[in-house]
Amino acid sequence: MRGVLRALAAGLATGLSLVAVGDAWAGAWAREPGETLVIRTVMYDELRLPGGEKLRKDEIAVYAEHGVSDRLTLVGRVALQHIRRPGDGRDDEGFALRNLSGSELALRWSLYDYGRWAASVQGLITVQGPGENWNNAPFGQGGGDVEARLLAGRAVGETHFVEAQLAYRRRTDTVGDEVRFDVAAGFGFFDRFMITGQSHLIWSPGPDGGQPFASHRLRASIRYDISARTSLEFGALGTLSASRMASERALLVSLWRRF
Repeated sequence: MRGVLRALAAGLATGLSLVAVGDAWAGAWAREPGETLVIRTVMYDELRLPGGEKLRKDEIAVYAEHGVSDRLTLVGRVALQHIRRPGDGRDDEGFALRNLSGSELALRWSLYDYGRWAASVQGLITVQGPGENWNNAPFGQGGGDVEARLLAGRAVGETHFVEAQLAYRRRTDTVGDEVRFDVAAGFGFFDRFMITGQSHLIWSPGPDGGQPFASHRLRASIRYDISARTSLEFGALGTLSASRMASERALLVSLWRRF
């Protein structure tokens, strides 16, 4: 019975679009040398697989950025997850996973930062975890992927911004490489509040001779600056459209700390 459940778990994982949504907008603006941002996020997520199966995901993630120099920023993310079917009474009677997801490590290089404009390039590598890794990959598989990303942003007024990012992720498995296009806009008000909206597009031609897959997700959040170094964020995300990837709906709470 356990062997059947393991096989079922692998099959379910193959259909998931369990890509992690970054806990902070990885902006085109570099961190100041020695400055560190740490964001701890708790997320409650419901996923519907392409075949109609539902899964729940609870996640505790840590995202961090550290300014190494005037132009270089170090970026990283790791998450602990509990993925299960809704209504499972006991884990050994159904599908459940408690483990670290795949992690991300990146270096971002500032190309231009003058006036209201900024542009950067970023190189990223994924580190395989024993649990969920990336899109449409069985649990425990998918590490070692490499991504190149171009980021451009513009400040609007004193408290607003818009930004766009284009990335190509070279995957080491047989699922297929990915093209990603992300857009964000932030609107600050009342000195301490900011509303942010984000659009996340993923498209893959699929493996050779395989089927392409794609997803478009939207995220909205509001952040309150408790102090100059601490902020609290509440947000939600949902899938607008998906092809051969899971749809998801999630709520999240994040604590921002600047050092």
